[in-house]
Parts: sequence; structure tokens; C-alpha cells
Amino acid sequence: VYFNDTTQENAAGIMMYLTRNITLENNEIYNANTGIFDKGAGQFNTHRFNYIHDVRTSGILKACFGSDVAYGGNPPGCYNLDIYQNIIVTDGIADQGNSGIGITGTTVYTDFEVWNNVIYNAEYGLAGSVNSSGFRAWNNIIYLLGSNGRAYAGVLLNSPVMNWNAYYNDATPNWQTDTGTYTTLSSWQSAT
Repeated sequence: VYFNDTTQENAAGIMMYLTRNITLENNEIYNANTGIFDKGAGQFNTHRFNYIHDVRTSGILKACFGSDVAYGGNPPGCYNLDIYQNIIVTDGIADQGNSGIGITGTTVYTDFEVWNNVIYNAEYGLAGSVNSSGFRAWNNIIYLLGSNGRAYAGVLLNSPVMNWNAYYNDATPNWQTDTGTYTTLSSWQSAT
């Protein structure tokens, strides 16, 4: 999918179901509930070079439920997913629980990488529940507005790697995990 403008306000700008080997790039997506919704067991999918703005929930949302066996997945589940070099600006309405990049599901993610993204005006920079073997997030710039802004919210399992990310909150910095909320980077690093 190349060079699309999406103005649908009632759904995702781009919705994907059980996809493999898909690259979404060079899209401008705006005035949607979610920018890109990669739903179901996706494999070898890449989301890059997209400009996503004025979205209500997540700029990019990856939800992996169930397996992909019936669709040729071997092994089943979500694996080899890359999200990089996107600019994501949400509408900044805190009660929406919006995130720059949201991750959820019941299936283990394998080799899921998030890097070189700019996330601005979100309630959560990265949000979700990740049971992952090989989740890595690095070199992201996350600029959050408001006292509730959190760099990361959710549950991180199986030792994810989160390095070299730049976080800024204009009120009070927060890092949240399944074990608590931390107001300093050093306390968050000690806990994770």
C-alpha cells in the first residue's frame, strides 16, 4: 500500500487481518480511531515511513490472538514484525487511553522490533501486554504531554530489550510496568 490519504473517522485507517509478508509504507493516515491495525497472527509484516496523525487510540496497534496454523503459519503466532521510522501524533485526549504504538494479544510474539519512531502527544508512548521472545524497542523518541503521560504502560514478559530511547514528559515523567509506576528513569531501570 503506497501513498494513501485516509480520512475515515469510525475505524482504522488501514486494517489488516492474518497477513504475511506485507509492507505498509509512505502512507499519511489521519482522523481515524487507529492509524494501522495489524490484527491477528501476522508474520513478516513491516510498518515503516508512515505519517500518522490525529488518531484517537493508537497510531499503530498490533493485536495477536490465536494462531496462524490454518493460514499456513509454521510456527503459529506472530513473528518477524518490524515497526520503524514512523511519525505518530495522536489527538492527545487522555481519556482515550491512546498510545503511539499499542501491542496486545494472547499469543507469544517472536522477533518483534520497534525502532527509530517519533511518538508525540500520546498518553502512552508504547502500551500493551507483551509475552515475547525477542521484543526489542530502541532509538525511539517519545514526547508525551500531560501529567498522565507514560513512556511505557503494560506488562513486559520474557526480558524485552528497551535501549537508547529518548523519553520526555512535559509534566511528570512516568514509566509503568506490571510491577508499578516509576517517576525516575533509574527506578524504572532497576525494576525491569
